[in-house]
Amino acid sequence: PMQEPEVGGAIFVRAGASLMLRHCTVADMHGSYGGGIAVKGRALVIDSSFTGCRAWQGGAVYTDGDSANATLIRSRIHDCIADTGGAIYVGVGGRAQLFDSNISECKAAGDGGAIASFSRLVVTRGSISQCHASSGGAIAARHEPENQLGGPGGELGGPDGELGGPDGEAAPSDRDAHLNINNVSISSCTAGRGGALFLSAVVGRMRSCHIKGCTALTQDESAARGGGCFVEKMSDLEIEQS
Repeated sequence: PMQEPEVGGAIFVRAGASLMLRHCTVADMHGSYGGGIAVKGRALVIDSSFTGCRAWQGGAVYTDGDSANATLIRSRIHDCIADTGGAIYVGVGGRAQLFDSNISECKAAGDGGAIASFSRLVVTRGSISQCHASSGGAIAARHEPENQLGGPGGELGGPDGELGGPDGEAAPSDRDAHLNINNVSISSCTAGRGGALFLSAVVGRMRSCHIKGCTALTQDESAARGGGCFVEKMSDLEIEQS
């Protein structure tokens, strides 16, 4: 059998390069990083779909690196699987934006049944449904610093431990993981921690969203936490009109 591509099962976009997919279908592709596409440069995906793709990180889409940016508009990801990020993996320094897009029936063994983000993620309108993971059935967002998050003593934000500026406002650096979810429906997702969302050491904002039928579910019921959201250490999640 043909050996699986290491990066990008269908397409690999190098740093400094760009890709536009319009009215395309990527199906049944496999790669270690990005079962469908791996993005080190810039990718714009419009009115397209990914189905049945598999990877170690990012079942459909993998984006990673300081110049990496993936944008999906009116697109669909269905039945994709990965160890981390069943549909999409956003690595350190990368960015991903989803507009009017839908993710369904994706799975991850670890973080993010639909999306695992270690950098910047924006999801606007659209839906995530029937996705499953160990942490973050729909979305898992983490920031894992090598030494500390924030000041030299490991504090989050200023020297006195405040979050962000002197009045406590959130002021994450460009390298901090950051999550914005706006007008998104999340339904019937499950995870051991955070049936819908899992946050660890990130600043997150959720506005005008609807979470329904999500469950914290593990073989050991006593270990299940947060049917809707699990907000872990040094995180700041603001929820409005949801």
